[in-house]
Amino acid sequence: MANRLSEIENWKILLIEAGENPSFLSEVPAGFPTQVLSSEAYDRFVEPEKLACHGAKNKLCRWPSGKAVGGSSTLNAMLYIYGNEEDYNEWSRMGNEGWSWEEVLPYLKRSHNCGHGYIEKSRGYCGHNGPLNVRSYNYTYQHVFDAFRNAARELNVPVLDVINTDDFVGYGTAFGTVDEGRRMSVSKAYLSPIKDRKNLYVTKSTRADAVLLDGNRAVGVRATLKDGRTIDVKASKEVILSAGSISTSQILLLSGIGPEQHLREIGIPSVVDLPVGKNLQDHITWYGLHLAFKNESAVPPSPTFLLDEAYKYLIYNQGSLATSLGHDFMGFVNVNDPTSKYPNIQFHHAHVQQGNMPSLGEVQLRSKDPADSAKIYANYFSEQEDFDTMLKSLDFLKKMLNTKPMKQRGIWLRHLDLAGCRHTQPDTDEYWKCNMRHLTFTIFHPTGTAKMGPQGDPTAVVDPRLKVHGVERLRVIDASIMPRVTSGNTNAPVIMIAEKGADIIKEDWKVTVYKDEL
Repeated sequence: MANRLSEIENWKILLIEAGENPSFLSEVPAGFPTQVLSSEAYDRFVEPEKLACHGAKNKLCRWPSGKAVGGSSTLNAMLYIYGNEEDYNEWSRMGNEGWSWEEVLPYLKRSHNCGHGYIEKSRGYCGHNGPLNVRSYNYTYQHVFDAFRNAARELNVPVLDVINTDDFVGYGTAFGTVDEGRRMSVSKAYLSPIKDRKNLYVTKSTRADAVLLDGNRAVGVRATLKDGRTIDVKASKEVILSAGSISTSQILLLSGIGPEQHLREIGIPSVVDLPVGKNLQDHITWYGLHLAFKNESAVPPSPTFLLDEAYKYLIYNQGSLATSLGHDFMGFVNVNDPTSKYPNIQFHHAHVQQGNMPSLGEVQLRSKDPADSAKIYANYFSEQEDFDTMLKSLDFLKKMLNTKPMKQRGIWLRHLDLAGCRHTQPDTDEYWKCNMRHLTFTIFHPTGTAKMGPQGDPTAVVDPRLKVHGVERLRVIDASIMPRVTSGNTNAPVIMIAEKGADIIKEDWKVTVYKDEL
């Protein structure tokens, strides 16, 4: 957003960032699991869940998100997944003109540069001139994943040469925002090349607290600096919130934009009564399905294994540290209707030596203090259908285990010894339901809290031009505008929203948009 808007030389763009520059660790693809526990992440927890997160400390799901220049792109799993055509066509059918698959695909393509690794099948879906390098990982656990591919073939599940085409069901390997073994964050792709632009200003370690309003018109932002001072920054054109589904909601609520009753309970005067925070969606993932096999040809890791891997990575940008730990190998299936063109479960795989369920939740304020974390109600499995569909993924996995390729490798399904499930018998429905309650957590895709919808939609916060209903010169441009979460990882769709949002702003201010670039 900052990159595209600062292309207009007589516009001055201020980017307010709560964090600092990402650390070197964020460069290492395999280091992403440790990033969520670092100072580069907001350390948030959801309110207690009845049907999920019971295996977490204090039974509370952790919901981290990026707190560094580049946001969550500095700590995510780097997977670059569009979703499918029906995701965006559904947005369009809900009254969001301009957001159909045909209309968003050019922006998905404009953001990135495929580079090597893409095949002919992806020609119409692959970008070539964008700033974001998207590549295949240069190291994989091929011997393990071939068993899944062959099992899928036996079950007549497609094996995909590439993900992000018009084939939405099947097993394959995804591409990632990586280049030469290093993470390609959006800050590296979009900000680093333009760091010398005179009309772009970036303030770090600065918390945006509220939107300044003159009646129903946004005129600036109140922010707190690193030293604790509070400043007011005035905007001559617009205020744009791109703080993510949780922080964007919190800023709107603190500004008096949100459910009137909730604001009254917190003691904040209501400016505009809108359902901010009401449409919170996320993908839940089930970590309780563990497959095991004996690798007779495997050699135990040497005492210097980690040092050797570090050397390969630092000198050659290769080895296991250059991977996503196998998360790039995935399967998209529909466990309810095997003939469907569209999936309802996403399998992620991780190889360790020796899922796609949206749930409707809500974000609320804890207090009037911007420093207090918001209350997050994930409401996982609040719909019985979600629980049942997730459980059916186990049936599909068992079918895979019954195929010849899996039997040949001697792969079996482990029954984990969970303290809270010892009253159940292994491999019974009761055991697996208990397992799921304990080992289902977020997969870090919170969306929808400032839902996009046309005027008159009582569930919408912003219109299809991303303007907040009832407030002048205020837009939201991030994951929170999604009416429905996409079918897959949200990294690529969020970047697309920023690309398209920048063009919308230029159009509304009568600035030429070069459509030939699309």
